[in-house]
Amino acid sequence: MRTWKTCQSLSRKLRLGVTFEINAVAHLDYHELVRKNLSPIVAYPGPRPTPDMIFTQYLHSAAIIGKETAVTNFSHYGDIDCDGDGTVDGVDELIEAARAESNIERQKALYALAQLQVMLDLPVYPLRVLAAVQARQPWVDLGHPPYEGSYINGYAYTELTRILKH
Repeated sequence: MRTWKTCQSLSRKLRLGVTFEINAVAHLDYHELVRKNLSPIVAYPGPRPTPDMIFTQYLHSAAIIGKETAVTNFSHYGDIDCDGDGTVDGVDELIEAARAESNIERQKALYALAQLQVMLDLPVYPLRVLAAVQARQPWVDLGHPPYEGSYINGYAYTELTRILKH
């Protein structure tokens, strides 16, 4: 049986020499392609502010790409056998129980259990982007300094944003 300690130990020892060929495509094309299940690996930003949004949109079986209810579950977690034991792995029941729980401490505990199970099954591998480059025309005045993390969703355009004469 896998435990959290085993999972931590394996993750420290596991080093893969993997090379990826990345093909740059237009943003709209990227979204169309990933939703057609054309790649076994999908790099997708996850600027979601709450555990429920992350679990619901990326890990609940209803969010699997290709389903009528699809959101951003590119891994098909909830419809696959992650550990080879012959049963489908997932955390749908924990997500739904946490979502329905009115006691915040019990809700946090349920999300913690779901997170632990996801770490054991490892249907996705989260990456942290520390820096990114985003271009903007010099004649676009945002009306505020770009905030940390703005590269994930693009610049924040507000009522203060102005297009300058150019």
